[in-house]
Amino acid sequence: MAVVEIDPNSYKKISGENAVSVVWLYAKWCGPCNHFDPTFEAVANELVEGVGFYKYNVDQGPVEGPKIQGIPTIRVFKNGALLKEFVGVQEKNAFKGAIEQFKGER
Repeated sequence: MAVVEIDPNSYKKISGENAVSVVWLYAKWCGPCNHFDPTFEAVANELVEGVGFYKYNVDQGPVEGPKIQGIPTIRVFKNGALLKEFVGVQEKNAFKGAIEQFKGER
């Protein structure tokens, strides 16, 4: 699945969906975010079934939910609940494995 860029209204909707939704909070000026971009895109392309991948530019304004402690931040939602929050650059295989784990949870 291609990564979809979202706005504040979409963030609220996506965080309440039933499917697993992975939302990456980033900024274009953020060096670690730019470093993580290829990893996020690669995992999104590899896990095409049962997971939605989204990115939200924090310069658009705040999002609902817990305060963002730093960027990059990746939030994983399922059934409207925040399951996991990753802060900082993630290693590809560990990140992919964590997302695969959430696909199997009910």
